[in-house]
Amino acid sequence: MKKIAKIQGQRILIEKRSKMVLSATGSLEGLKKMFNRISKEDYFKQTQNCPVRQGIKYNNDTVAFRILEGTQKNSMSYLSDLKKSSWYISNQYGLNFIIVVEEGGNYITLYETID
Repeated sequence: MKKIAKIQGQRILIEKRSKMVLSATGSLEGLKKMFNRISKEDYFKQTQNCPVRQGIKYNNDTVAFRILEGTQKNSMSYLSDLKKSSWYISNQYGLNFIIVVEEGGNYITLYETID
């Protein structure tokens, strides 16, 4: 995992389609352990129903997304309260991820980016 600037992570989420695959209380260390425990096949099984979204705008505190498929198609989703967050980029299972760790380091949101 490589730390990146928040604006760089926001731009990636705007430029690429993505799936939010995890939003949970936890630590960056716990996320690393999860990636080591779960197989690529299990990852695909567990995330196959996560809807694809496209980022449409961002500012210092929020990224807005439009859901592109599923029962919530065309609805909006937001990643907010980003004033004090740390951003990382990672490659696991041959896939690219953006990881947002919110202030205090105990809440993580994981996005799989789709080229």
